[in-house]
Amino acid sequence: MSPLATQTIRLGTRPSPMAMEQTGRFAETFRTQHPGTTLDIFKITSEGDAHRGPLSQIGGKGAFCLR
Repeated sequence: MSPLATQTIRLGTRPSPMAMEQTGRFAETFRTQHPGTTLDIFKITSEGDAHRGPLSQIGGKGAFCLR
């Protein structure tokens, strides 16, 4: 039995439909290779996700790295 067989791995992703789809596809593929591993997918919202105005108002570059 591999060490991953008893582990839980947390996957963080942006809440956008595309990011959730990509993470879900990765999780499906990963689970077929490591059936005993639990994957916990959670959404990470950054300032860039929450802000609805121009990104330049919140600093532009790096806005999706700030919580």
